[in-house]
Amino acid sequence: MLASVERQLKIFIYGFEGSYSGTSAVEYTYPDKGATHKAMLFLRQESADLDFDLAQEEIRRFGFEKIQSLRGNSLKVESMNDPKMAVFSKHYEEAIESGSSLVWYP
Repeated sequence: MLASVERQLKIFIYGFEGSYSGTSAVEYTYPDKGATHKAMLFLRQESADLDFDLAQEEIRRFGFEKIQSLRGNSLKVESMNDPKMAVFSKHYEEAIESGSSLVWYP
């Protein structure tokens, strides 16, 4: 069943840099308040086109503000078979199931 859902939905990865506001609508391991980090948002979309407005809205749900250098690309499902991408598989699966997942870098 997950395979049929994957065919209907697209996962996009949006990279950005932003500051953590100290408040998040999403429960996750977040950075210190005011800290600036590079991050990646895995976002499930029905559209096959980049949607920077939707991405910014979701990034703000994770508590990031002052978003800079926002860029994006669709994630090719077959790329998840690459051993280098194994570290991101849980984020891909979370985006499929929950709509989004965020990775921030210290």
